[in-house]
Amino acid sequence: MQEFGEFNFNAQVERVHCRPWGLSGGHPGAGNQVSVRCEEGEIRFPTGKVHGRVLKAGDAYILRSGGGGGYGSPLERPVASIEADLIEGYISRDRAEKCYGVVFDERGRVDEAATQARRAELRSFGGLVAQRDSEDRANEETPKGLYLAEARLFPLRCC
Repeated sequence: MQEFGEFNFNAQVERVHCRPWGLSGGHPGAGNQVSVRCEEGEIRFPTGKVHGRVLKAGDAYILRSGGGGGYGSPLERPVASIEADLIEGYISRDRAEKCYGVVFDERGRVDEAATQARRAELRSFGGLVAQRDSEDRANEETPKGLYLAEARLFPLRCC
């Protein structure tokens, strides 16, 4: 087996902060991201620019490609489509709840009546739903207690 040595890693990634916008009430897509995993852990480069970073054997560079913006309000997406997205791993249960207003019962199944009520409640606040920012995309951690007033004053980004 061939032994690999050090090498210089450079990246010039665009569209990190200027994310793809959504249309007709859709949320913006995620921006591109660059990070390096090494002895110190994962180091993120928020500008998408890396110049002459030396990587050693066992280190890794990570390029996360952003997605396109959404089309239409997440509250109007059919629940069956959201369930299919969950099964395929496109979204998490957390995202289904916070971005699409889906409510699950104690067995983890979609509660249709509660979902319709939750979506109606969110629409009454002008359709504001939890959205996530680009930093949130990398670690998928979200604040546990999102209140509608907080969403109105300090919207996060979702999709």
